[in-house]
Amino acid sequence: MSVALPALPQAQARTLKQRKQVSAHIGSKTSPEQAPPSPDSKNHVPATQSICLELLVQGHIHSYIDFFNLLIPVHTQSPGKPHQSKPPPPLQDLQRLKTLLTTCELAIRSTDRVQIYTAKRALGFFYKENSLMEMAILYLREALECAKGIHANKMFEMEAAHSLGLVLASMGHAQEALKLYEQSRSLASEKGDVAAEQLASKSLVAARILIAQEYEKDGDFKEAITQYVNSIHIIEKSTPDEKVVNDLNYCLGNAYKQDHQVDVAVEYLNKYLGKCQELEDPVSGGKAQLALASCYESSGNLEEATEHLKQFIDATESDPAQKTSLAQACNQIGVLYNKLGDFPKAVTFFDRHFALACEINNEQKILLQKQESAISNDVSQSATVSVSTTHSGTKGLSVGSAQIQLGLSKANANMAVFFKHVVDAGYDPKGESFAALLRWKATRTFEAADK
Repeated sequence: MSVALPALPQAQARTLKQRKQVSAHIGSKTSPEQAPPSPDSKNHVPATQSICLELLVQGHIHSYIDFFNLLIPVHTQSPGKPHQSKPPPPLQDLQRLKTLLTTCELAIRSTDRVQIYTAKRALGFFYKENSLMEMAILYLREALECAKGIHANKMFEMEAAHSLGLVLASMGHAQEALKLYEQSRSLASEKGDVAAEQLASKSLVAARILIAQEYEKDGDFKEAITQYVNSIHIIEKSTPDEKVVNDLNYCLGNAYKQDHQVDVAVEYLNKYLGKCQELEDPVSGGKAQLALASCYESSGNLEEATEHLKQFIDATESDPAQKTSLAQACNQIGVLYNKLGDFPKAVTFFDRHFALACEINNEQKILLQKQESAISNDVSQSATVSVSTTHSGTKGLSVGSAQIQLGLSKANANMAVFFKHVVDAGYDPKGESFAALLRWKATRTFEAADK
């Protein structure tokens, strides 16, 4: 009894866009093995033409059609504009593509599904390696369909589903990749293949995390939470990994906070913090302290928020890479102390924020000057290079804003004493208290005023 087999790849099946994509991408590479022909070599035969002739002579008609349509450029030049030829593709890529196409054609003729699957999968990976993702998906889909018909060994379907899922996920199609990973994981479980099940589970969790992040961007935090929780269940069942579970605890903590479930958020963030401390990871622990501070601030517990910020400052003080985060934490704790009415402490942290802001901006100015100097000394660099192209990725802090914040905090700290002197001065412009206020204006201190 004959079994229906997948049709041979036809020239018409490849879209014009795909043909242009393959031709442009492979044709953009150069290789020392095949230099462009010189004007004097009249009898030179291009490698593409030579391979096309070989395919025809050897009877590989379908391979010839695919090779021709994939590699012969489709010109869409405007009338009157001369065509600009591109450098020839690398010879090793041409030969490899020829071999893969002919192997696929021979496999289809043999009616052996395993050979057909193997050949189509190899072609899919060839296009993936060359960043031709649409063509990769096309062949990997065909490989999966073929693998479904290999009833004697479901390993091929399990493998094909996972391979296609990886390519789709890399292109941002996480939902479709998720279904394929679940299919692969289910087949691996049926076969009792623990290694394959763990591999599919890891990919499944990665896809769920991508989907959860998309839900968070859209503000759908409940759906994001569902994805994160399911990810933890998958890891705990198939591939126990404490670090990944702990990272998911942090993600859940943030998602619950955004969903206004602060108590649950604190629970997950404390789990994350405890594991970070156990692993002696101060950077991740500091991240947890900041998140916890934000939770307590949003719930109105400002004292607890300041304690977590102080712990973050203590943990990151000696790490130069955390200098910007340290400055931001000092600013935030200053704001909280202002709200609590503890103005002297607010001044202490605002003063530190201002000093760090000056330090960071000075460092960035020095770096910018070095980059500009390097560009000016590089004779190969264009004279019209914009200064903005030399800026580092780190955004500086506003020194002016930090200075204003510090000034306001000092005013708050002196407010009570100032108003006491205002009241004591009364309305007598000749009185001693009024004179003390004028002296304070000059010295910004009441010590001199009281002498």
